[in-house]
Amino acid sequence: MKKNVIWWPAVINEAHKDKYGSYEYFQYSRNTWEYWCRKNDCLFVPFEVPVEEDLKTYRVNWQKAIFLFDELERMGIEYDQIALVDSSFMIRWDAPNFFELTDRRFTAFRDTDNLKWVYDSVQGYKNIFDDFKLDIGKYVNSGFMIFNEQHKELFQGFKRFYLDNIAELCKLQDEVVKKGTEQTPMNYWLQVNDVDVKIDLPLPFKLTHLHRKDMFSYNWQLNEDKTPFIIKYGYNYSFNGIPKDQRTQLMQQTWDFIKDNYKDKKIMYEDILNEVKHKDTAKYTTSRKFKTDILETFLNDDYKDKTILELGTSQGMSTRMLSYVFKKVVTVEWDDWNIEQAKKHCEGRDNIEFIKTDLYGEEWNLPEPDVVFIDAGHTYDNVKSDIENCVKHFDKPIFVFDDYGLPPGAVKNAIDEKVKEGVLTIDKFIGEKPEDLVHAAGTKFFDMEGVICNMNKNTQYDILGFCSENYKACYDFSIESWLATKARKIYIYTDGWEDDTRDGRIEFIDITEKDTSWINNVGKKLDCILDYWDRDESVSNFCFLDVDNYITSDISEIFEKNKTLGLTRIDMQGKTVSAGNVFVTKNKISKRFLNDWKNLQEDHRVNKDWSADHWGVAYDQTSLHDLTMQDINGPNQYKIMPLDGRVYNCEHTHNGAWMDLIRNHKSKILHFKAKKWQDEKLVEDIKQIVEEQK
Repeated sequence: MKKNVIWWPAVINEAHKDKYGSYEYFQYSRNTWEYWCRKNDCLFVPFEVPVEEDLKTYRVNWQKAIFLFDELERMGIEYDQIALVDSSFMIRWDAPNFFELTDRRFTAFRDTDNLKWVYDSVQGYKNIFDDFKLDIGKYVNSGFMIFNEQHKELFQGFKRFYLDNIAELCKLQDEVVKKGTEQTPMNYWLQVNDVDVKIDLPLPFKLTHLHRKDMFSYNWQLNEDKTPFIIKYGYNYSFNGIPKDQRTQLMQQTWDFIKDNYKDKKIMYEDILNEVKHKDTAKYTTSRKFKTDILETFLNDDYKDKTILELGTSQGMSTRMLSYVFKKVVTVEWDDWNIEQAKKHCEGRDNIEFIKTDLYGEEWNLPEPDVVFIDAGHTYDNVKSDIENCVKHFDKPIFVFDDYGLPPGAVKNAIDEKVKEGVLTIDKFIGEKPEDLVHAAGTKFFDMEGVICNMNKNTQYDILGFCSENYKACYDFSIESWLATKARKIYIYTDGWEDDTRDGRIEFIDITEKDTSWINNVGKKLDCILDYWDRDESVSNFCFLDVDNYITSDISEIFEKNKTLGLTRIDMQGKTVSAGNVFVTKNKISKRFLNDWKNLQEDHRVNKDWSADHWGVAYDQTSLHDLTMQDINGPNQYKIMPLDGRVYNCEHTHNGAWMDLIRNHKSKILHFKAKKWQDEKLVEDIKQIVEEQK
């Protein structure tokens, strides 16, 4: 079966060892190309034994080209496309397969890094090609060329040309031109024979003269990532144009920086696993199979920039393993001795953060993870608490559990319960089967060692509203539309009145004294929100709506996307962010926002003049607007999700324009501001529009 071939010339010329500072750099190049070939199912064919031993007359650079097809046939290699790659090139471990970019044309990249060298060389070889006018704009580098069987005669002709003119060519390259060997003659040969050459390979494949382009540097101004530009942005690194006696040193330094990326996964896994203990000799950690399954699942590009939170460090065996998989490991432990041992076992790993806290006795204040590994307390209540706190505080991480099959079954029962409730979905089981697990303490498991679960986004939500008794007629207007949603419960905060004739989902909460002042009552919205936060912890999502909001259809989709807060009118020029439409997903970020809003609201209430009629805008809204816009235009620490006000807070002063907005945007929440709900004809017309849209 034909395969693509990497033809890699690496003939050692003993006469030039001093000039090149040894040929050790061959190995660094070879390491990268052998790995890349295995990964892309290509044949790596090194050209290490010259066809002609006279390396002065038959320079290696000539032999690599003129004898290429002869040697492949002598070796019995069935080839598809061939890439001639000089041994001064290193290929990035994850470089795309460039054979797929050739369109099966002769492919090379333009060599424009030293135009004077190119010009002098072109002029020097001009006579031997009968003064052919070579187009320097199409001059290519002969150290990286891709071709196929249709170009065989081209190379065979190039061989005949060299053999027919060998004395003159040697004189030109050694005494007259003194610039290169076969590269410029190859360019003449391509253009004389009118070969269709593809020269538009992507830039990352043609990085040459690296030192001149400052490619060994990094963005020191940001000081966030010290990865050299060559490695960060390049695919194919050419160490040419560099003093030859420095080539080995630079290629070695590059290899030392990137070599861990070229290990075959099985070898890489073994290297990592051999650094730590496993459950067969240390009861406090996971099995070798468990750790292998973690490596196979997460050691890839999808997770290399992610953070894992480990609950239960113990002595740090799994912690060390995880540090090879994720960009950052945050590990939590309460026992001082365990932390001390873990730090010893994790010496040399600089991406681990140790946090001492009691997961079951202290308020959680942990960083947001992408993956959470739960291996702390093993009672039913402990595991349940860990799951519920992760759901409450984090944005849909992946869950990994150890000791799923540990008797008497407390861990399994807590996980299975959350699966049954729809909070978690089992992705796959990992680690040892119970019959294969060897435990240092002799414990016999009754089910699989571990399990990976996905968290289901909980879109269940509650609706809150505040309504003073003097505004009860508005409540009567809107409440039926609220009840028509999928809201779990509806909390109505009042100044003492109740209406228990309605649906049992409604709960009335009396938290304020009667007050008919609108300017006083608007400040009570946030009090209602903060009261609800502590009152009901069974649901993570809720929205606060002014009672003059009419809901036309369910709004669950907001909570599928919302991470902290959803607010309307953020992008409406001349409008303030609405305090009458606030959508919240409970977590530490949204709680911090609400507390900051509370403080700023009090500042606005005290320090601004509210004696005049401020109908429509008051300190609740001005404080919310200022806090939101400062964050949106600045640090974005609250992760606020802007919601389309035309859909989720649709309003307009003019009724006709308002109805057009409702039609055009299929609005879901209609704001009947300025007591528009009292206009029976308008209400009837709008309900007709809503009904038609259903």
